Amino acid sequence: MTEIRDCPRELLALAVGMREDWDRDRMWAAIHAAHAAGWPFLKTVREIVRLAAIEDSTSNDLRIIAGETRLPGPAEHTPEEVADLKAQALAAAADATERLRQQGRARVTGEQPVLRDNDRGDGTAA
Repeated sequence: MTEIRDCPRELLALAVGMREDWDRDRMWAAIHAAHAAGWPFLKTVREIVRLAAIEDSTSNDLRIIAGETRLPGPAEHTPEEVADLKAQALAAAADATERLRQQGRARVTGEQPVLRDNDRGDGTAA
């Protein structure tokens, strides 16, 4: 069997195609809410098809259900793992900025101030 790809735009077209009374923008927001809640794509597909078969369901129902059934996230990371993940993200952002700068699509403005967790924004600690 070939791998099933996530295709939210096509799912949106299917959902509003099945139910013309469903609002396209609300369904798009609901699909995003399900994704943000950690739902696998196929769970979202199954839930949309199930809701489409219910006569009085609305395009907002999926968003409500997704908000009530948030799946557990990944296990917590140690502080060292968090620091490593942040360093990787910072390096990736710096690389992307440099590539854009070389292409003339980004302007590097130099060092920027960094707010600390307890910084009030005026340079003094809370």
